[in-house]
Amino acid sequence: MEGHMVGTGKLNMKPGKYRFKLWGTDTSVSVDRILIDFGRLKESYTGPNSSKMVEH
Repeated sequence: MEGHMVGTGKLNMKPGKYRFKLWGTDTSVSVDRILIDFGRLKESYTGPNSSKMVEH
């Protein structure tokens, strides 16, 4: 069995454009999933389906 950690946070932000940055500081840590909920995310065991990555 592998160890895992789940982190959650909540921010109250005004509408507008934002940039989310994630820095890798330890090569032994991997990120499996990042969920950003705009208030319409339905509760499920596995989370929502994957979406396409958009780069600007």
